[in-house]
Amino acid sequence: MMRALVRKTAIGLVLLVAVVYGADYLSIHVPIPPGRAQFSTLEVRPYYAVPMKDGKTEYLYQDPRIETCSHSLFPQFGHSPCWRETGKPEKQLKLP
Repeated sequence: MMRALVRKTAIGLVLLVAVVYGADYLSIHVPIPPGRAQFSTLEVRPYYAVPMKDGKTEYLYQDPRIETCSHSLFPQFGHSPCWRETGKPEKQLKLP
């Protein structure tokens, strides 16, 4: 009895996420509402956080650059959602 309820709940959650993602994907391909911009640009200042031998961290800032973000809930076309990027003018880069 309990197993069936857990299974139905899990299936319902998977279907809900699939429907929301599908609607988000569709809203990027077809502007809903019409005239809505699907993408925007932000200026970010990338930096490297380099750990030093003495336990401190040195921050090496790069020149500011423009990045594209999508007006969506989930990442689309390889761009992060604007709601996640707004308010974070700095972006940490990974060391090679």
